[in-house]
Amino acid sequence: MSFDFGAINADGSVQAETVEDADLKALAEAGADWSCAACGSGNRGDASACTQCGAEKASAENLNRAHDCWSNKQAETERERNAAEEEKEKEISKSQMIQKELVTARIVSRQHADGESALQFIYDAYQEQAEKKVSALESRLKEMDQQLKESQRIATRAQDGLRLEAI
Repeated sequence: MSFDFGAINADGSVQAETVEDADLKALAEAGADWSCAACGSGNRGDASACTQCGAEKASAENLNRAHDCWSNKQAETERERNAAEEEKEKEISKSQMIQKELVTARIVSRQHADGESALQFIYDAYQEQAEKKVSALESRLKEMDQQLKESQRIATRAQDGLRLEAI
């Protein structure tokens, strides 16, 4: 579809005829095109729902709420991740300390095989528990990293939606 804006006046303004076509008027009055906050698809201004995913057109208030929600979720996930990272480091530190104690005990009590065996048994049991806990914490950290990336992606989409809404 092409538009003829009319002749140009001496002052540079355009002499445009009044638009009479009802469909063109409705499209012009529908407002600016918008991007879906859920999938990012572009939609015409007169669409009340996304033509790609069916999500309803978000208002600035809903976009602000979504942005705030995901920003809070992102901050919460970062706090949880940091706490899990600290706990992981503590567990690794404990394991290393017990290992050093085991080495010291071996040096000091070479004649006491029974004592060394008992300490080795304790160390092995604790080491197994520590490895399981560290593995679980690493898995949780990976999950939190994924959640954090998703939160950042959605917060960015919401922020982009706010910018588009402002236009």
